[in-house]
Amino acid sequence: MADHRTTSKLPIVIGAVVFLWALADVVLDGPLRHWDRTALMGAQPPAHQPLGWRLVSDIGGPWVLTVALVGAAIVHLLRRRTVQPLIRAAVCLVALEATIWLAKATIGRSAPRSQVDELAAHGMSFPSGHTAGSFALLTIAAALVVPSGTRLATFTAWFIPVISAVVGVSTVVLHFHWPTDVMAGWGLGLVAATLIRSSVAQPDVLVLRTAR
Repeated sequence: MADHRTTSKLPIVIGAVVFLWALADVVLDGPLRHWDRTALMGAQPPAHQPLGWRLVSDIGGPWVLTVALVGAAIVHLLRRRTVQPLIRAAVCLVALEATIWLAKATIGRSAPRSQVDELAAHGMSFPSGHTAGSFALLTIAAALVVPSGTRLATFTAWFIPVISAVVGVSTVVLHFHWPTDVMAGWGLGLVAATLIRSSVAQPDVLVLRTAR
C-alpha cells in the first residue's frame, strides 16, 4: 500500500512544476511567453474552424464531459450502489474548477483572438480550462467505470493525458489559448487526475486485493 502512495506523488510533483513553470514564465514575461507571441501574434484565426480540430476541442467542453461523467456515475451506482467515490470525485472536481477560475481571474490574460497579449486585462485565457477539465473529468469517468489494477485501467492512465494534450493543441490551433495556457492547464490537470485516481479508484484496489 505504501508503494502505491509513494509512486503517486511523482505525477503530482511533475504537474505542479509544469503549472508553476508556465505561471512564472507568463507573469515574468519569460521566453515561453515570447514564443507564444511569435507563434500566434499577427496570425489570424481560421475564418472557418476546421471541423476536425473543433470536434477535438469539444472533447474538453462542458457538454461532452458532462455526458461522460453522468454516464460513468450511473454505471458506477448500478454496479456498486455506493456514493462515497462520487463524493470524493466531486470534491476534487470542485477544487479544480475553483483553482482554474481563481487563476483565470487573477492573471486576467487576454486570448490570442484579441491579437494582444496582456495580463490583468479581464481575460480568461490562462490556464486552459478545456485541457485541465478534459484531463480531470475523463479520469473521473475512467476511475468510476474501469476496474482498478486491470490492463484497461493502465491504458486509460496513459491515454487520457495524451487526449487532454491533443485537446489543448486544438485550442491553440483555433486561437482560443496561448501554448503556455495549455501547458499550465495540462500540469494542473495532471495534479487533479492523480488525486482523483487515488481517491476514487483506491477502494477498488483494496477490494480486489482482499478478494485475492
